Amino acid sequence: MNDLARASLKTLVASGLGIAVMEWANRGPYLSLTLITTVLFISENDTAPVRRSVIAVEGAAIGVVVGMACHSFASNWLTLSIALLITHCLVTQLRLEAGRGMAYLGCWSMSLFWQADTRFHWAMLINLVVAAAVGIVMAHLATLAFFPRLRRDRAQALDQQISQALEQRTEQVRHWLLNGGERPTADRLDAIQTAILQLTQLVQTAPAQDHRRRRLRSRWRQNGLLWQQCLRHWTLLEQQLLHGEPLAAQPLLISLEQLQDLVGSLRLGQWSESLRRGERLNATLQSQRTSEATEGNTALSTLTSGAQLQVVLNLLTSRALLGASLTRA
Repeated sequence: MNDLARASLKTLVASGLGIAVMEWANRGPYLSLTLITTVLFISENDTAPVRRSVIAVEGAAIGVVVGMACHSFASNWLTLSIALLITHCLVTQLRLEAGRGMAYLGCWSMSLFWQADTRFHWAMLINLVVAAAVGIVMAHLATLAFFPRLRRDRAQALDQQISQALEQRTEQVRHWLLNGGERPTADRLDAIQTAILQLTQLVQTAPAQDHRRRRLRSRWRQNGLLWQQCLRHWTLLEQQLLHGEPLAAQPLLISLEQLQDLVGSLRLGQWSESLRRGERLNATLQSQRTSEATEGNTALSTLTSGAQLQVVLNLLTSRALLGASLTRA
């Protein structure tokens, strides 16, 4: 089943369950809110659905409170704009980014209620809470029970995303050292860090009912640690390389090109080729160290960069050795 058919069928099941529950509970007028929350909370990539749901509810509560407070003075587009701005500031200050959409929705809903001259009472509040809760529960039920998350597929996709981003970053740094120009920004490193965190959370929340699953989860956890250490040492190496001016004759250019080839083979899952390229890069680094020791006038920054590159190589070699066991059933 392709992704589109899978997502469509999952949404259909969750929506059908929500409609059935709301009609059974005789709360048909609030069905639209159930369907909205159902669509918002369907996700097979979410590694912490319960926490995400709690944050979304907190965001919705902020939006409702702010909307009620602002519209008690006036009800027009200017009031709605001010309410949305206050909601945005509160959500940002409380670091509830995952609930930002629900906060806006709650605030906008209060504007609609006020324009319709509808006043809140306890029965309406309970009905709204029940409708939203039914939508959230049905979304998670369809995702977890009827369509379990493809954790291994998601983990492999994140792993490939990390290696591809690191490969592109290596190319950017090497290109700057060779040609100069504007220094590469840190956006790519932030993307790699985010992907590593997502991979770590996915592994930590994965079930491990038997010995085989526990062993596989342990290997994926080790994989995440290797990527974390690799990014840490690459960041240190990158800071050293980008600190000065670009030098076309810099001896580490050849090593960086070989490192890029190594990461590329990791992205493609070519473990034997990765080990072979790692051995070639290791031989290049040893040759450079021998040449530097013979000349005796090598800059300290070059020695430090070479040492950091050696650490990155060792970590990537460990990742290549671990690679085959990650795909084993």
